[in-house]
Amino acid sequence: MGWRSRIDRLLRLRPWWLDVLLAAVLWLGILVISSGFTSGGLSDEHVRVLAVAVTLQVLPLAIRRKWPTVMLLLVAAGSMIQLASIPEFLPSQIAVPIAIYSAAAHGSRAVSWLGLGLGFLGAILATITYVPVDRFDLVSSALVFCALFAIVGLSWLVGEMTRHRRDMVVTLNARAERLERENQTERALAAADERNRVAREMHDIVAHSLSVMIAQADGGRYAIDSHPDLAKDSLATIAATGRGALAEMRTLLGILRQDDDAALRPAPTLADIPDLLRNAEQSGVDVSFREERLGRAEASSSLTGNLPGGAQLTLYRAAQEGLTNVIKHAGPAVTATVVLRWGVDGARVIVRDNGRGGLSSSKDGLGQGLRGVRERVEHFGGTVFAGPDLAGGFRLEVYVPYSKVTS
Repeated sequence: MGWRSRIDRLLRLRPWWLDVLLAAVLWLGILVISSGFTSGGLSDEHVRVLAVAVTLQVLPLAIRRKWPTVMLLLVAAGSMIQLASIPEFLPSQIAVPIAIYSAAAHGSRAVSWLGLGLGFLGAILATITYVPVDRFDLVSSALVFCALFAIVGLSWLVGEMTRHRRDMVVTLNARAERLERENQTERALAAADERNRVAREMHDIVAHSLSVMIAQADGGRYAIDSHPDLAKDSLATIAATGRGALAEMRTLLGILRQDDDAALRPAPTLADIPDLLRNAEQSGVDVSFREERLGRAEASSSLTGNLPGGAQLTLYRAAQEGLTNVIKHAGPAVTATVVLRWGVDGARVIVRDNGRGGLSSSKDGLGQGLRGVRERVEHFGGTVFAGPDLAGGFRLEVYVPYSKVTS
């Protein structure tokens, strides 16, 4: 860091040091000059008064940033003493426009207006002092007053502009900091939302695929001695399910990496529900499926096309989660029913089984799937019911309104 940078940094961090230095140098210089100009015609008492006046006018400039009100009053008092005792212009009066500027730039609004008022009063008194009554000249008085008025007004105006610029810089800095905080918050929320979305997708892919693979592996192990053909079918199902899960995982990870070379595949839709049914049947669950159209929905031949991909994925994942829970928790020799119902105001997916009627606790992350389904559905303004069915068994029912997904 060069010496210029050090000085600039010092003045920005401790500007009052510069004020103290300038006030001290200005006071010594003006005191010497003023005493030299007036030493020939002043008594010792006038010299002492001159020293007091110069001191009151100049030295308070050292505190012009920290205590502008005190500085302004001291400079005004020194100017009054100087005008009353020594009726001639002194170099120390250069402190008056500096004081007016400092009051406007660093003081409150009241102090700023006080400085302007005292400056105008001083201009009037200086005009009367510098143009004696016995030699009164209207033109000279007007010129002197206009000059002093212009100095006072210009000093005050520059101070106000400095204050306005400083306040504007502070406001812009505060706004920039607020925007930065808001951007950080938005990025954190977006990252959290993306993590939740990825976690839901990972759970749906892994949980369903592993449930099917575990069920097929258990069935193949029991049938390998007595029914080798069934064991081979189980192994084929395991391989197909694993390849499908691996393809979905690659798709998801490819999106996360933003890899243009990744082999992407479209997200599942309601048209892929039959694949879920086949996987469940191969896992030993007797599954039936029906599609219902109620009210005005009977007149529509393709309601699926009216739903965006996100809504269809939500309904698909709901059916997948329901069948996964049937495979994992409903028990042996269970039957399940999947209903896709197109209503007047929304679509429903209902997965019902005649199993144990509830979800048993386990250590495999149970509950994450239903939580993910609920988060997906609430995003579209829908509702989720998961609990024992009145007819026995367990029921998962998901409702997604048309108005939310098409608006």
